[in-house]
Amino acid sequence: MNFLYVGGVLSAVLAGVCNFSGQILQKKSVNRIPKHLNKSERAKYLLKNKLWLIGLFIYIGMSTVFYMIAEYLTGPVLVPGIMTSGLLILPFAASKILGEKNGLKEISGIFLLVSGTVLIALSRIVILPDEVDLSDKDLLFRIFYLTAGTVLSWIAFDVFARFNKRKRGVLKGFAAGFPYVLSNFWIFPLYGSMIPVFNGQFSSVYIIFFVLSAVILIITNILGISELQAAFRYEDVSIVAPVQQIPIQIAPLFYYFFVFDNRIADLSSNIYIISGVILILISGFLLSKVNIKV
Repeated sequence: MNFLYVGGVLSAVLAGVCNFSGQILQKKSVNRIPKHLNKSERAKYLLKNKLWLIGLFIYIGMSTVFYMIAEYLTGPVLVPGIMTSGLLILPFAASKILGEKNGLKEISGIFLLVSGTVLIALSRIVILPDEVDLSDKDLLFRIFYLTAGTVLSWIAFDVFARFNKRKRGVLKGFAAGFPYVLSNFWIFPLYGSMIPVFNGQFSSVYIIFFVLSAVILIITNILGISELQAAFRYEDVSIVAPVQQIPIQIAPLFYYFFVFDNRIADLSSNIYIISGVILILISGFLLSKVNIKV
């Protein structure tokens, strides 16, 4: 178990490094888009841009491979948090490659976000695919509620972004997190259904989950890429990337406590989780450039 856990942690770290490295390359390409192009022309420009395609391969391709390995070994709760270790490269890389300037508030926000997710990771709350019964009707309802709530939150932030030009980049950054909240969760049912199906257990429940999971993963990743590129048009990557992580980091706690209906008896794990959530929320205020008056 310890060996598998360490392997999962290392895979999650590599997934994070690939994720944020790819975003930096994509942001560099977005910065070069001629301003006179409309939405469809911007999409065509990016699809022909070699640097953007390399960034996409690193961001989606390589990151997803490491992410799936990590989630198979540790479950859907800890991996998103461990991945944020890749944020540590962001201020330096954004400064050197993109010329972005990060102040004390932004650097502190990234540090608090990483610290918070490390604390959540220390709780060691692990769920494995073979521990979950996908035929449980109560579980099915909770999966539906999580999915519906995530979609509604995603739509809400997109609407907020339309009406708030000053904070549009930050709000689009938040919105860009929700497709990956869904993607990160639905990889787990994919695993839980894929293994029995490949072993010849052609239950209707497993087949439905297998097909539904695959469709949701394809759709959310495509829309997630689109949301992220839109956010890059209005705000620096050193702001968008950490802000995008806030819903991604909070959501696994809903996976664990709400969807899978688990409880933690260990006091230290509860302290780690509560402390981690507090730090992540504080980082959100710093990274969104909200002025907090006392």
